[in-house]
Amino acid sequence: MKNFIKRQWLFYGAIVLMLLFLKGPAFAADDFFLYGNQDAGDVTECDVQPVIDSWFTALDYFRDGPNEGRMLAATGKNVYIQSAEGSSTWIKIAKVDYTMDPAFIRISPSGNTVALGLGWGQSILVFNASLLDAGTPEEPVDLSDSEEVLDFAENHYDAAWVGEDHIVINGGQWVIPGQSAVSGVVTLNITNETNITQGVCGSIPGASSGIAVDENNNLVFGIGAGTNTGELKIWPAGDWWTGNGPVANPLAYNGPEGLKFAHQVLSAAHLGFDEEGSLHVGGGVFVNPGPVNLESGYAALINHKVMTNALASVNNPEIDLYEVNETNGSQYREFGPDVCRNDTATGVMANGSALSVNWNPATPPGGANCVIGGNNDWWQPGVVPRLTTYKVNESRDGDGDFVADVDDHTPNTYETANVDSDGDGYGNLIDGDFNNDDVVNYSDFLEFRGKYGTNDSNADMNSDGIVNYSDFLMFRTQYGKEAPYYN
Repeated sequence: MKNFIKRQWLFYGAIVLMLLFLKGPAFAADDFFLYGNQDAGDVTECDVQPVIDSWFTALDYFRDGPNEGRMLAATGKNVYIQSAEGSSTWIKIAKVDYTMDPAFIRISPSGNTVALGLGWGQSILVFNASLLDAGTPEEPVDLSDSEEVLDFAENHYDAAWVGEDHIVINGGQWVIPGQSAVSGVVTLNITNETNITQGVCGSIPGASSGIAVDENNNLVFGIGAGTNTGELKIWPAGDWWTGNGPVANPLAYNGPEGLKFAHQVLSAAHLGFDEEGSLHVGGGVFVNPGPVNLESGYAALINHKVMTNALASVNNPEIDLYEVNETNGSQYREFGPDVCRNDTATGVMANGSALSVNWNPATPPGGANCVIGGNNDWWQPGVVPRLTTYKVNESRDGDGDFVADVDDHTPNTYETANVDSDGDGYGNLIDGDFNNDDVVNYSDFLEFRGKYGTNDSNADMNSDGIVNYSDFLMFRTQYGKEAPYYN
């Protein structure tokens, strides 16, 4: 008996020693990782409608409806539609009577309604997308003189749709009862012009910035400038939304509700969610630009798992507060199609299984004026923005195992079984993180040792019905790795 115990300890001791010296990688079939990580043909570019008499060209996709995949653009006095998905040709179809400094153009989830923020001190126009069907370059629809267009005189910087009948707006200098607001968030019922705004949150300590609502009506918005530039906060739907409108009592930004889950992600100027719930963020430095601030010239993507954990932290005080770690590749990715990374503003948006970055290519890559991290690509009249789109190829099968990458839990490793017992997105074959803490370490080894010789499905990495030495060899290749487990 003593010899048996001695042999067991020698065996486990040898395992630990091998684990300390041998490591290996893996990968998850998650759009967050697949954007831009496939073939060169999955990254495409097109020109955006040039900036005319303003500082920016605002964009949005039709995500549904007859124009699905195409985009609308607003700049100067005009609204344009993309001739076809991915095209660099833009067709003028509508106009306004005054020059816009376009804050946003937002198309409702169904593709039926458009909200156009004309800019600081100007109105928000809301109209049915079908109104644009009659527009031509020679006779564009006059949005300033149409009974079918609702005109809301509301202060705004950015907006997001909540269903089909409301938009939520982040803007400055609202007076919300009981609060001294520098910036604030309000909702607007867009069914007719008599509906007043309702306060959602006041006392935001800084300039207005981007705002986004996910498919479950969880709310995120950021601070664009000030001491807390780039700060992002999330509120669960139940804290601010009743189903038919906002809660009766507006929230305070520094109140007990919600969670600040990021503290300097760009300037949070462009926010939105993709279909998986990952948060895309754009921004830049417009005030006091210079190479000392590197939070410009790219777009960021925050993993949907971070957002889920943040919401869990809000709702359960026993869970540690969750803040995105920008050095962790499983939580945060950056997309910088401009090698100079010197834009004063960078937009980003999701359209189904694609992520698009709207950037300023004015400085030639590698040119004399290309300053990495500098801010010398000013948005101004004449700029021709570039849209770089990172696609998730729905049919690509990189490892040739007859399981498409978008469904493959081991997209770079041949395995037809495609088993993911714990449902974390990583296939058993590459998943040695048994406690799902995003690192394969001694705690996982202890779990593996406890399951050795059993038929535990999670520890059975090769899915042959028993946890044995073959599984240990697979586990050993993963030891010491942090998510994502590239393989």
